[in-house]
Amino acid sequence: MILNKKREILFFVVFINFFIGNQIWADEIESLLEISSATNPAQSQNLTADQLAAKDFAMQTQSYLGTNINSDQSLFIQSLANQEWSVALIRYQLAFSSFSANDFSESLKAYLYFKTGLQLKGLETLFKVSDPQKIPAYLLTQIKSVLPSGNQPLWKLNPITWSASWSQVIGPEKSIQIKLAQLSSPFQTQSLISLRAEVLEGTQEAFKLDWLIAQSATLTDQNQLAATKMAQLLKQKKHFLPLDQLYMSAARILFQSGSMNGALVYYQKIQKSSDLWILAQEEMAWTYLKMGHPSKALAIGKTLTYSGFLGWATPEAYLVTAIAALKVCDYNQVNAILTQFSKYYKVKYQKLNTIVQAGGRLNAFSPLVAKSVNQLKTKSITDKLTVNQIGAALHELPLALWSDHKYQSFFVYADQLLAQEQMAQQLYTQSLAVTGLQKEFDQISKQTQMVKHKVENLLDQRIVELAKLEQNQIEQVLSKMHIVEAEVLSHVTLAQKLVQKGQPSLATQINSAKNQNQKDTNANMALTFKSDSELWFDELGQYKVDVTKGCQAKPKESQ
Repeated sequence: MILNKKREILFFVVFINFFIGNQIWADEIESLLEISSATNPAQSQNLTADQLAAKDFAMQTQSYLGTNINSDQSLFIQSLANQEWSVALIRYQLAFSSFSANDFSESLKAYLYFKTGLQLKGLETLFKVSDPQKIPAYLLTQIKSVLPSGNQPLWKLNPITWSASWSQVIGPEKSIQIKLAQLSSPFQTQSLISLRAEVLEGTQEAFKLDWLIAQSATLTDQNQLAATKMAQLLKQKKHFLPLDQLYMSAARILFQSGSMNGALVYYQKIQKSSDLWILAQEEMAWTYLKMGHPSKALAIGKTLTYSGFLGWATPEAYLVTAIAALKVCDYNQVNAILTQFSKYYKVKYQKLNTIVQAGGRLNAFSPLVAKSVNQLKTKSITDKLTVNQIGAALHELPLALWSDHKYQSFFVYADQLLAQEQMAQQLYTQSLAVTGLQKEFDQISKQTQMVKHKVENLLDQRIVELAKLEQNQIEQVLSKMHIVEAEVLSHVTLAQKLVQKGQPSLATQINSAKNQNQKDTNANMALTFKSDSELWFDELGQYKVDVTKGCQAKPKESQ
């Protein structure tokens, strides 16, 4: 008799809601009438692991609320159990309208923001919790699983009040990542050493902090500290960073410490497949030059200035090649490098100036360039675009852009903020049926939009910054190229005078051919290519310069 009465009520409620346009699902009304779904054991057995976890989460939330829950709270619990996170967020306001905000309610709301993709609002809400240790264990576990990674820009762009209690509840991994993100610069040696004291040996956080300490120490001329940290990192069995990145750091530390042979060992460990190979070759050329081996530096320079690498090598690659050629008196090679540098970088400088004048906005560029840059958003922060994906945009944008972690992370974040803005607008539309809730989601949408504009401005500023840096590098190299050019003219003029007087001259005898019968033990030697149109990739870095008599030559015979 009682069951029939409940069914009549159920029919009446559904009938009324059909006309008022606010549909309530049958299982939710059954929950209100305490018709348990547990009467069907087979249904529970068919649930997935995620569904079971959601049911468990809902039950624990209900237990925390107590036994005297009202109808709004019951609907809210049902939404949690059904993994309807956006519905649960909308119903949250009604379910907790009689509650004064406390650590539990704020953390629960923050969790719902994270689950619906509103990370910005979730972060802001979560850190309103006065004592994170009062967050129920079951809820804290779920929050930790959805908390954004510490290397995402939102931690730096949205300053939070950090306390030791947060480190205890969140754990060392994310807390260290967040503290690193909030540093004004990643290269603050003493701050990094203090953070390092907070983490356990052998962990990923310890490894990355040691690497940052080594980088920071190198920049501040603390070579002993840098070398010690790098040696410890290389000896570890498990590396949490790419080996080529570690080899590059080790080579630079050794170079700065004056150990040229040691630096060469690590430069040569970097494989051609690495994004750092061209830069490593350039730095290796400077190393040879500093050691007094211009012929070896010139060999590498011929690889760096090969037409197939146009745009990928830095301006300094042309400078080191020109200086090396000057030192072995290969004046034709010097003139060729000067011409090649002037021809390419005159145009590149103008392209970079267009970026600076446009304020870095992508809509000022050609569709081809914008398309190449937009492909950054499809990559993870650690990935790089392929040569084909970058295409012609390489010659119109700063070279550093394609591997710039800061630009790429902001680009990805701007895309995430757009998704959050759209979600807030969607929630606004869904909440229209419930009076009084639209204002909150409208505010979230506007707040997210403001942050998105801020990030877009940071993107524009960053690309302008990179363009100016490359312009400065071009200007500096150009001024040094003028000195090289003057030296060439001086040498040639002097040589002509000495020859006319019948004295030994500074003429050059250089055999610029690949040595087919001798394999260079140093490898990574280069000079000329028989045909730029016929090139095997494995030939790059395997050419050799043979300077037979340096700058000595026979004087002009007397008539």
